[in-house]
Amino acid sequence: ISGRLRHHRINLGILSNYKILHYDAHINFNQDNNFHTFLKALIKIKNKKILITSVHLESLSPKIKKIKQNKYLWPIGILRLGWQELFCETERTKSVTRLLKWVEQEQADGIILAGDFNTFPFAKPIRMINNHFKDSLWLSSDFFSKTYTKIKIPAPARIDYIFYAPNLACLHSKVITETVGDHYPVLALFGI
Repeated sequence: ISGRLRHHRINLGILSNYKILHYDAHINFNQDNNFHTFLKALIKIKNKKILITSVHLESLSPKIKKIKQNKYLWPIGILRLGWQELFCETERTKSVTRLLKWVEQEQADGIILAGDFNTFPFAKPIRMINNHFKDSLWLSSDFFSKTYTKIKIPAPARIDYIFYAPNLACLHSKVITETVGDHYPVLALFGI
């Protein structure tokens, strides 16, 4: 299914070998005309209803570009942005609140949230999700692996995640370090 069936700016998709019972999409614009998008599909697997979501949260790129314009103060600006991501309410925390409410509406036997969350591990939006779901890469050697290839900073930039409901079992997960785009895919195998 394609998010474009609901709105032309929803560039998300979900592929399934299993029957899709229904799907829906959501888009929300903020005051900077930046936006987040969600796509969900309820899929039937072995008489279980599993909700699969594809997520793209607001990008930090416009803020980072603005910070980099001041060549003398950009390190302070980057530190401030990191502080905000860790401890403050941001567009991504608001989006995660909407996402969690949106997926709670479904009567599903299991939930998987996957996509580009545009923030780093331990940031407040990720901690909010971890209150309800597990990170498929937790305790793996790929937990801090780079998933976004265009960030030129010393630390690896992991902004792509697969989260799953505690009643599912993640059997294997990894970051695939080959891509045709600007993100490395995260792969996870689940037991239903």
